[in-house]
Amino acid sequence: MFGMRAAAKAAGRTYDTLTAMAIAALLLLIEQPCYLLYSGFLFSFTAIAAAGLMIPELPSPAKPLAIPLFTLPVHLSFYYTFPLYSVFLNMVVIFMAPILMTGGCISLILGTAARVLSGKIVLRAVFSGACGLAGEVSVLILWIFDRMCDLTQKLPFNTLTPGRPPNWVIAVYYILIAAAIAVSRLKSVRDRKLHVLRFSFCASAVFLIFTIRYTPPMALYMLDVGQGDGLVIRTCDENGSGVIVIDGGSSSRKGIGENVEIPFLKYHGIAKIDYCLLTHDDLDHCSGLLELLDQADSPGGIRIGCLGMPSIAEERKGETYLKIEKTAKLKGIPVTYLHRGMTYTKGKLNLNCLHPALNANYEDANEYSAVMLLTYDRFSAVLTGDLEGQGEKDLLDYLGGNKISADVMKIAHHGSKGGTTEEFLQKISSRLALISCGYGNRYGHPAPSTISRIMNAGMDIADTRKAGQISVTTDGRGGYSVHTFY
Repeated sequence: MFGMRAAAKAAGRTYDTLTAMAIAALLLLIEQPCYLLYSGFLFSFTAIAAAGLMIPELPSPAKPLAIPLFTLPVHLSFYYTFPLYSVFLNMVVIFMAPILMTGGCISLILGTAARVLSGKIVLRAVFSGACGLAGEVSVLILWIFDRMCDLTQKLPFNTLTPGRPPNWVIAVYYILIAAAIAVSRLKSVRDRKLHVLRFSFCASAVFLIFTIRYTPPMALYMLDVGQGDGLVIRTCDENGSGVIVIDGGSSSRKGIGENVEIPFLKYHGIAKIDYCLLTHDDLDHCSGLLELLDQADSPGGIRIGCLGMPSIAEERKGETYLKIEKTAKLKGIPVTYLHRGMTYTKGKLNLNCLHPALNANYEDANEYSAVMLLTYDRFSAVLTGDLEGQGEKDLLDYLGGNKISADVMKIAHHGSKGGTTEEFLQKISSRLALISCGYGNRYGHPAPSTISRIMNAGMDIADTRKAGQISVTTDGRGGYSVHTFY
């Protein structure tokens, strides 16, 4: 674009920003069409479009809002959050940018002159000193801006988390912005009415893109974390909304919290977890949970209302268990200890703990893995963690002659051969079995024998190796829908 501007000036022709932008974008897309999916490309060209289309139509006080308005859909589409005070910071940047650029250019010129005058000591000293002084002006401006960024992060409501807007909402947003620009060019409209119409279109666009989302009454998400486990349960009905996270970890991938769980939650506009539940303290169930805990009190972090951990004897608490317990308490997150008979209720949603017993004493962490029965109106799911061995036998003894017939069952221990026995399936069954495991994992999960037992029990199977993320949604009236990533 700079080249086209220079060529236009040399040829004595008029330079048109939008034409230059279109040519530059076209050349880049011919080279790499996938730039259309790249945030940097979209940010750059929507900002240029704002400069060419909207800034000329706005009164001076409102001009700094043009670029944030144009780039807002890009921001929410890629990052799912919006730094509220960035609008004010952008105004400061626009005001300071000429001073910053002037200081930098002067410093560059004086520094170059000082090198050219290397043989003249006095002049070189003068130019070097002036170069340093001009550079310090730019450094000071950058320092001020950096401090302002730090300050705004400490202010309340510094980050909004509306989640990713649907594509049709983005389309309507830009239609409304286009309407605001079109109205601005109507000479027949009086100035006062013009301002009202323009503001109405822009305000409606912003309102829509921040608020319009579809959230099912109840959704159970099995995240694709590789060889590990991670569940998110979300409700949104007449009783309000709630979010429960169960486990979150992987032995085959690093940074599950930063790269999978946190982006997933922000994508769905979730800024707070009401209840974070850990079935047991194996790292393939809690490595991401540790990351969630670490960021819980940071600016823009996802808050955690309460942490639930299995109730076990003090001598059975391993290093990871104690670390999670300590981290939660340092972050001011209340900790509850799960045992049989405990119930968590959020509107229509109920989580009943079936295992372990109070102060359970097992040698293997999988044996004290928490088992939860989820009910939402007429929908139910059994969430088994990594239960197997003596823990499974104790659960069946606890049930006695009672049987559980659920809609969905999360299969224990990634479908290992030691869990989900025939005796277990005779007492606890479901229509759909969900298995979380990594493709080509070294443990051979899920075991062929376990798959055979599940199929013989008449259950459909969905696993993350083939399906990626699995979503089960329901209104609680008896039916449910299953959606997979692949």
